[in-house]
Amino acid sequence: MTYIGEQAAIKTDAPGIGAKHYKLPKGVHTLSLDSKSIYSIYLMSGELSISNNLIKKDSFTKVSAVDKITLAVTENSELFILQSPLKINYKKITDR
Repeated sequence: MTYIGEQAAIKTDAPGIGAKHYKLPKGVHTLSLDSKSIYSIYLMSGELSISNNLIKKDSFTKVSAVDKITLAVTENSELFILQSPLKINYKKITDR
C-alpha cells in the first residue's frame, strides 16, 4: 500500500517523497527502486535478508543509488519503506 507519493491519497510539495507498506510472505522478492533515491527500510515484523545481511523485527536499514533490491524473506514480514531523493532542488527547513 502506498501512503505518500504521486499515486497515493497523501500528497506532498516535496518531490520524490514516498511511503509504502509491504506484507511479504516467505520467499524471494524483488522490489524495483529509483536509483536517484534513498530508501529507509523499517522491518515491523518477520525476518529477511538484503544482500546477505540479516534484518530482524524492529530493525532499520537504508539503501541508495540502486534500481532494485532482492529480499530473501525467511518469515512472513511487514516492511515500511520511506523514499526520499538523493539530491534535492529546494532548501531544507533546517537551511532556512
